[in-house]
Amino acid sequence: MQSKYIQIIIIVFVLLANSISAEKPPLKLEISGHVSSNGAALPFASIQVKGTTIGAATNMDGHFSIIDIPKGDLVIMVSAVGYAPLEKKIALTENSGQNLHFDLKERMISTDEVVVSASRNSVKRKDAPVLVNTISPMLLQSIQANTLSDGLNFTPGLRVENDCQNCGFTQVRLNGLDGSYSQILINSRPIFSTMAGVYGLEQIPVNMIDKIEVIRGGGSALFGSNAIGGTINVITKDPLSNTYSIGSSFGSINGEAPEWNTNLSTSVVSEDYKSGMFLFGNVRRRDHWDANGDGFSEITEIKGNNLGLRAFYRPGNYSKINIDFGASEEYRRGGNAFEKKEDRADIAEMVDHNILNGGFTFDQYSQDAKNKFSAYTSGQYVDRYSYYGAEQDPSAYGQTYNLAMVAGLQETYYWDYLWFASAITTAGVEYLHESLNDKKLGYYDLVIDSAFENTTISDQQTNTYAAYLQNEWNWEKFKFLVGLRYDQVGVNDLAHPEAEKTVYPNWSPRVNFVYQPTKNLSLRANFSTGFRAPQIFSEDLHIEASAARKIIHINHPDLNPESSYSFTAGMDYDRSIKNGEIEFILEGFYTKLKDPFSSEFVFDEETKTLYDIRINASKGAIVSGVNLEINYVPNKKMDFQSGFTVQNSIYETPQQWGESEFSTSSQILRTPATYGYLVYSYYPTKKLSASMNLNYTGNMYVPHLGTPNKEEQLVSTKSFMDIGFQLAYKFTISKQTFLEVNAGVKNILNSYQDDFDNGIYRDAGYVYGPGMPRTFFVGVKMSNVL
Repeated sequence: MQSKYIQIIIIVFVLLANSISAEKPPLKLEISGHVSSNGAALPFASIQVKGTTIGAATNMDGHFSIIDIPKGDLVIMVSAVGYAPLEKKIALTENSGQNLHFDLKERMISTDEVVVSASRNSVKRKDAPVLVNTISPMLLQSIQANTLSDGLNFTPGLRVENDCQNCGFTQVRLNGLDGSYSQILINSRPIFSTMAGVYGLEQIPVNMIDKIEVIRGGGSALFGSNAIGGTINVITKDPLSNTYSIGSSFGSINGEAPEWNTNLSTSVVSEDYKSGMFLFGNVRRRDHWDANGDGFSEITEIKGNNLGLRAFYRPGNYSKINIDFGASEEYRRGGNAFEKKEDRADIAEMVDHNILNGGFTFDQYSQDAKNKFSAYTSGQYVDRYSYYGAEQDPSAYGQTYNLAMVAGLQETYYWDYLWFASAITTAGVEYLHESLNDKKLGYYDLVIDSAFENTTISDQQTNTYAAYLQNEWNWEKFKFLVGLRYDQVGVNDLAHPEAEKTVYPNWSPRVNFVYQPTKNLSLRANFSTGFRAPQIFSEDLHIEASAARKIIHINHPDLNPESSYSFTAGMDYDRSIKNGEIEFILEGFYTKLKDPFSSEFVFDEETKTLYDIRINASKGAIVSGVNLEINYVPNKKMDFQSGFTVQNSIYETPQQWGESEFSTSSQILRTPATYGYLVYSYYPTKKLSASMNLNYTGNMYVPHLGTPNKEEQLVSTKSFMDIGFQLAYKFTISKQTFLEVNAGVKNILNSYQDDFDNGIYRDAGYVYGPGMPRTFFVGVKMSNVL
């Protein structure tokens, strides 16, 4: 495997070297200019020469200058957050330059925002063949988000849930499907590994995020066939201009447990804009909190640190190199007796992560702007030391290593005319590798005076070879995108050498179209297929405790792949209303799962372990529903963002959810039939802002596996209304220095679960509703870009 990976890297670098050497030295031409809106200078606007890697940003006075511009006919693109992008065609001749002026029109709703998740090509959101929702930094700031998980509840069809009372294991559900049905990307790369999926949503700080792009359903063939529920693409910040930001916030959970977050970031770009670097750091501390006074925590203790960078270098006008690097560590613990070692507590779930990730991307454009070649590789390494145990169990320590890597080549060609119309063809190959080694650590038992060696629990390698071909035809009012992806997934169980390596080949067709009868209305439809091969999933690396028993998730030896097909159809309508704008999005979805993964429970009396065995359901499952999104900006001083989902998630035959053979249900559990959100922001002055957010979760069925004094039961939960409020005021210290102070309350009504189990024999998986109780917070931030 490693030799094949090295061969791919060598090919990438050879192509890179050849591409760089093929570029002709540019002539020393220059363009300069000014960007404004309604007569006022627009700082930090992005300037890009279309079809090249040449770019710049405006300074505080709205001016820009770019040197080393190639001669010929060029298209200059200007964009800024909150404004409609603008393009101008110019002609540069030898030894000439031009001075340009751009006046951008404010766009209150971001339908003209450029997105990349639809097909890995930059396109306006309203023109994308696949519906792409975005979560902006402004939204993350208005809800006082500290990590990625805080912001994902504010997009239609998305819901983040806490699945463990002890350790705070979270997952995101897309259109009602659990986390393993969704693909989380970092800068369009699938390096969010099996291990990272357990706690990773809380390990990505918001100060590294430029925006979050969400696609519900299968979408493009360029993304993995396991993205049945959808794709969440975390786009990190690029260095565009010289900026800095430092901030800190303090929160008090229910007025009792403290939480601190401190972050800093800086962006540095060279004068010729040929290189730049964005650096970020984050420190997080949170104390544990006990909701019901039984001495056992409901909110975990967290100590986390993040450090990372994203840098670029332009070897020539038509080539660009991007480099990413990140390092993080996080310690978290739940249970009781926090002052003692884990194996001296009645219950302790502790994980200590050390994570390294990195990436390299090379992009090469042709001089006629019709061809783009990309080569990339990314990887993530996770080292986890853990303890999942009860009743002072010395055998519950573990050590897990997880490596995820991806390497790929992609070619995109822009046709003036292909058979029917202008077109964009994208083809590529991709190799993904993941290795996971999970060990139960040895120990010395004083009671029986005996030593136990390390025991391998899992040792698995997964290698996926993929190829895809996609074509998008563009007419004046109609776009049609068709793609085909082939995945060959090989799973090798190294813990059991006698087991044969299993290979699962799969073809995944994807079809999308968008019809725009008017400039304000877009009609979309999508068909996609997908599959999941039997392998270790994120929930398998989390061990719950119920009635002081361990609950371990494993695969049945005869588990077959799960396949699916899904349809989505909807409309996107926007228009101006007096001084404001409104956007209305309606989308219906239908997903049919064949051989869906389900559960069978077996209790081992000797080890006191309850095994949740993953099996195939005898029949299929259907998830269907409607997503509604309404965004309204009546004027420059206020805006509303809202979304609501109505859905039905059922198995075609009842499935076992508990230990008893009679504990069955046709419902896909932990999935409410209704949920939604609302965010309202008000800007009475340029310095003062206020925001209110609401997150609604309807009632749902949650399994309670019981305690010694209570039988297991399927609980219909109450609904929740989580409301937050924030005030912020900005002080101008100097022309390029601003200070912002904010304060507010999360979950004002304290809409929070009130029937947690008590004591050592509690069912830690019986947890639902908002992840935090009422929490007060204050914060301060200093920057030159507020």
